[in-house]
Amino acid sequence: MYLSYLLYARLVDTRYKRCPRQLVKQSLESQLHGMGRLQDRVSIVTGSSSGIGRAIALGFAEQGAIVVCADLSPDARGNAGDNDASATHEVIRERGGKAIYVRTDVTYAAEVEQLVQRTVGEFGRVDM
Repeated sequence: MYLSYLLYARLVDTRYKRCPRQLVKQSLESQLHGMGRLQDRVSIVTGSSSGIGRAIALGFAEQGAIVVCADLSPDARGNAGDNDASATHEVIRERGGKAIYVRTDVTYAAEVEQLVQRTVGEFGRVDM
């Protein structure tokens, strides 16, 4: 999850180095063309059911990434932050993105390996 957070923080930081007018123009253009900075990049986000992990997964999907949501449970836990109790991968799909859920306990290396294998089997690669 920390690696995903760093990638998301970098994405946000680089966006805000431009003036607001450029950001609005870029946002409108990406919506019109259906492309974001992460278009068709395959990403694995751990801890995606709540908190920072959920925010990262939704942010990546908004930018066009294919998101593999990895957590102990698919259901949103506690305060999901967006008043939506739906599973993160379901929210992404409802918004027109591509996402799957893979149950993963990152404290077990075998489960992490299985997560990567499932991702590669489903999408052919892992980009981030």
